[in-house]
Amino acid sequence: MYLNLQKNNDGSWNESSVTHYASRILTKIGAPGATTHTLRHTFASQLLNAGAPVWTVSRLLGHSSITVTENTYAHLIPDHTKQVMSLLPY
Repeated sequence: MYLNLQKNNDGSWNESSVTHYASRILTKIGAPGATTHTLRHTFASQLLNAGAPVWTVSRLLGHSSITVTENTYAHLIPDHTKQVMSLLPY
């Protein structure tokens, strides 16, 4: 499948062009309901489930603040309270 992705004047990829071709590819591989946003969310979820620091995932996603990431993915962020408290000598 030849991808004729269009670029904007600044050299960045045209969003609608990328979305169109991503949709075609996702349908072809058997995930017709998936979107580029689905891939983004899966990317973040997998990183957090693997224990990646929230602030790193936040930066990778380009969120305006870590709070945006925390609010969106709070259910996936592990609670390290016991592990951190065990660092104390008492």
